[in-house]
Amino acid sequence: ERVGLTTKPLTLANIKLERRLELATEWNRFHDLVRWGDAAVEIDGFTTNRDELLPIPFNEIILAGKDDSGNDILTQNPGY
Repeated sequence: ERVGLTTKPLTLANIKLERRLELATEWNRFHDLVRWGDAAVEIDGFTTNRDELLPIPFNEIILAGKDDSGNDILTQNPGY
């Protein structure tokens, strides 16, 4: 027993709720929603296969260099 706390059933819904409450001020919700496949339902205007990716920083693309054909090894994610 933990300090008289009641136990909750271990379900995905309870895990999601616990993370939401624990990390409410730490800006993890967006990433959790994308990871769990819930973003399109929970976020107005979210488009699957478009809004799940973030831009690759330009300096990372430059630092990755070019292949033997002269093409960038990294290419920017679609939409950026």
